[in-house]
Amino acid sequence: EADEANKAKSKFLASMSHEIRTPINAILGMDELILRDEINSSVREYATDIRQASNALLDIVNDILDLSKIEAGKMEILDEPYNTAELITSVTTMHKVKAMKAGLDFNMEVSKGIPAVMYGDEQRIRQILVNLLSNAVKYTEKGSVSFAVELLSKTDNTVRLKFKVSDTGIGIKPKDTENLGEAYRRFDEKAHKDIQGTGLGLSITTELLELMDSKLYVESVYGSGSTFSFDLVQRFEGTEILGANWEKDHKEKLKVDSEEYSSMFTAHKAKLLIVDDNDMNLLVASGLLKPTLIQIDTALSGEECLEKVRDKRYDLILLDHMMPEMDGIETLQKMREMGINTTAIVLTANATPGIRSMYIEKGFADYISKPVTGKTLEETLLKYLPKKLIDKEGTVAVPDNRKAENTAESKAANTADEASAGTNNNDLKEAGTMSDSIIAKIKDREDVNIADGLSFCGNEAGYEMALEIYRDGIDKKSAEIEKFYNEGNIKNFTVKAHALKSSSKTVGLNVLSEKARLLEEAGKNEDKAYIDEHLQEVLDLYRSYKEVL
Repeated sequence: EADEANKAKSKFLASMSHEIRTPINAILGMDELILRDEINSSVREYATDIRQASNALLDIVNDILDLSKIEAGKMEILDEPYNTAELITSVTTMHKVKAMKAGLDFNMEVSKGIPAVMYGDEQRIRQILVNLLSNAVKYTEKGSVSFAVELLSKTDNTVRLKFKVSDTGIGIKPKDTENLGEAYRRFDEKAHKDIQGTGLGLSITTELLELMDSKLYVESVYGSGSTFSFDLVQRFEGTEILGANWEKDHKEKLKVDSEEYSSMFTAHKAKLLIVDDNDMNLLVASGLLKPTLIQIDTALSGEECLEKVRDKRYDLILLDHMMPEMDGIETLQKMREMGINTTAIVLTANATPGIRSMYIEKGFADYISKPVTGKTLEETLLKYLPKKLIDKEGTVAVPDNRKAENTAESKAANTADEASAGTNNNDLKEAGTMSDSIIAKIKDREDVNIADGLSFCGNEAGYEMALEIYRDGIDKKSAEIEKFYNEGNIKNFTVKAHALKSSSKTVGLNVLSEKARLLEEAGKNEDKAYIDEHLQEVLDLYRSYKEVL
């Protein structure tokens, strides 16, 4: 009975956490759009505070989700390359600022000889360190917080590191030390009634370290301070190590990001091909990348992709997975058979656990899940584009003279992009007005999440255009879904359900997106009974949006 009650609790918390994430993401999306606008300093300050508070709330929700995953045995530890200096600077930056605001000294010591690039689960290591540093700052009223990374041993391809966080805070009573890993447990509640938290941080830290074959060690003297430490073995390749000026080299990453939105880089000579059978997805991705000045071509199928790569050399390809006739994996294989080795990144709404490693095995360089944000796209492209093609890196505004500097080749690329997306730049500009727009007409509807749509489409103009394309494709695409199922073509039916899930999510039709996801799952499992029962309901809902939009 206790086990069943615990499972019910975990299921409830996971479900509620997912529900809470939806409005938080909407708040963050709308807030980002405010920060992208030209606003005065006081409004920018308020919007920045909203972002910080929303991210704090999102961290709490993510903690609950993580604990639920761990309890269900579904937490996956990755083995991927990461930049050591970026990891260290990212976890120390915010805590340096917090410590200084609290009147504390912040000390940092990093051993020489640590590899510059290591292999492991960067996200989970960061999560552990953030938990430890956050507690150190929260529970220290005066004195200092210290962070250290010590190189314990090194072989040809592995290192053993000791991560250590110390403080001069209140410390922990001996009787409480052995219970630190207990979920929801907080100590000295009366003494720390003003300190926020779920009591999950150390529990998750303990569980994550166990999954990484490590353990959390605690040394504490009540009233004098505490030291938390753990050892971690990480794999590495190559001979590059952290240089003497590594912290200075990453100074930009130590800044709190409160600047106005602009692109992370420009690369006007770079050539990018985006392949997706959904014209709206092509429009959104192209629009989000517009500030980078990249020359973008698009293709609506695997076959069209092969035609494009035969005629033109691209520097990078974003390739959808689930497409009818020839999917993304088959397209990539055929490209390789043709001797075309352009770096390809899969861009897909398929986000099941472990799916990334499957795509890497199939030959993709990386994986991006849909719906995608502009920031994620820019970060990924910056990672894989040849450095010689990057005009300017860092948070940059697009210079006016560069905007006007349009080669014949660039114009041709833009024309191809506009043609395949079914629009042009003049339409895009005109669509931005709210007075008589689709957005204005649906702003009071509870079944449309405008915040999500604006976030995924970049701005009002992009969202308006996406809604128009979505609306104009309803008759054709709903007929295709119906046709494939009636013909018994479950493979293409599933692909089309997948596309409906993705495109509906992008424009903020989350209820329809979820119903399409369930149809897609039924298609994958060849569950005809479920499809027979629910298909008409989904098609009716989908078609109803033609009039709504």
